[in-house]
Amino acid sequence: VAGGSSEGVPVLEALDEMLSQANSCRACIGHIMVHCLDNAAESEAISRRLLSVPRSITSSSVITRLFLVNDILHNAAKAAGDTASFRRLFQENLPETFEKLGRLWLQ
Repeated sequence: VAGGSSEGVPVLEALDEMLSQANSCRACIGHIMVHCLDNAAESEAISRRLLSVPRSITSSSVITRLFLVNDILHNAAKAAGDTASFRRLFQENLPETFEKLGRLWLQ
């Protein structure tokens, strides 16, 4: 994912663009994680987007998103305020995401 500012671009639009170009390399995951944490005021929408399971999702995209969720959780554990809300949102929504992934892969 190329660097640069997403200033003036809606948070989710920028996240979608980054995710569309993402791979599981450490630098790429780190770049997207920083974007998510910098926009923690939008944590509910960001977490929903990261945990969405479109029918066309690829295995590599799932792995990239899981690495990203892991890194956000790791960094949110040490934070307060909006960033800390990621932990609660992921805790509430990850079980359903894994159920959807399981159903999709068993089809």
